[in-house]
Amino acid sequence: MCGRYQSWIEDEELVKIVEREKKGSSQLYFRKEEITPGMTTPVLYGGSICVRAGTAVWGYPVEKEGRTKLIFNARAESAASKSLFRDDIAGGRIVVPASGYYEWKDGRKYRIGRGILYLAGLFRQMDKGYRFVILTTEPTSEIRPIHDRMPLLLSHDEIEKWLYDESFSRRKLLTPNTVSLSAEAV
Repeated sequence: MCGRYQSWIEDEELVKIVEREKKGSSQLYFRKEEITPGMTTPVLYGGSICVRAGTAVWGYPVEKEGRTKLIFNARAESAASKSLFRDDIAGGRIVVPASGYYEWKDGRKYRIGRGILYLAGLFRQMDKGYRFVILTTEPTSEIRPIHDRMPLLLSHDEIEKWLYDESFSRRKLLTPNTVSLSAEAV
């Protein structure tokens, strides 16, 4: 998955969750057409009683050769074996709501998906707040001609399982997407 997704969410249930958490400031986050690494955006996480909404910055800052680099995606199939993500698989799973994402091929930009998509992700608290990465997996047959990776997608019914059930989540990391998504050049 390339480094952009769309956040123009109109799903009534999600807006209510975020409005409750952000006390009316959700529109600030929902009016961004394209979210890029380093931006703050809404995420869903497992609270002690129910699914909660909050905000986090997309990307884990990692020091490499004296420079800070943002890691914004993680391969679902190998995340549990990587030291950077291992602890987050156990206790830092989130859902990133999106209304599509973008890929580029041969100089053309493609918008993929319509309606609300739930992207599986990982998060952690860092020095200045929460940070997250989006998990990617093998593409479906519709997306393969455009890109060799795509976000790990969750159905609405899988959100709570992803957030609260570690054994479900570990199985989901190894399960290919089956959702059919449309792609259009923009």
